[in-house]
Amino acid sequence: MNFSAGIMKRIHAGIPALFPSFLFILILLFSSACTKDNPEKISQPELQSQYSCVAFSQEPQTGRVISVIDGDTIKIESDNYKINVRYIGINSPELDTEENQIAERAREVNRQLVENQMVTLYKDTSDTDRFGRLLRYVFVGDVFVNYEMVRLGYARQKDYPPDSACKDLFIEAQQEAINNNRGMWNSN
Repeated sequence: MNFSAGIMKRIHAGIPALFPSFLFILILLFSSACTKDNPEKISQPELQSQYSCVAFSQEPQTGRVISVIDGDTIKIESDNYKINVRYIGINSPELDTEENQIAERAREVNRQLVENQMVTLYKDTSDTDRFGRLLRYVFVGDVFVNYEMVRLGYARQKDYPPDSACKDLFIEAQQEAINNNRGMWNSN
């Protein structure tokens, strides 16, 4: 076998292993490209019925994500004010625990979803948590970030009453992640 044939054989052997990562990045890029400049899509009836647990009737807040802290917390800037936002109803692994590898991956997935993006925030019941972070359901265009983090397996559904409007939706998303061995639920 000549040199170029050997290289091609190695490249073709690696394609199946890289395909899931490539497909995931492609989907993220496509969904972000389709929604980045159209925040009005949030008010469409299809989105409201798909995520009926979110109070779309309230006045949303908007801001630009300036940093991703971990898999369930971001920092935004809105009207020259910087504030941390904690995603309602989910909990991603912590960076300073034995789950730090999946926590790093959760932060990276969150970064791919929201970094430098305009986000739209919806409140459930509470305004802030005991750390002063805004508690919100977060959207980038029509992508429901809280839901996607659970559905992709990089956060667990976690009920924090009284902010529980989307509890059932997140339980379904977590079951989908478990059934499909995604993220933290992948035993490989």
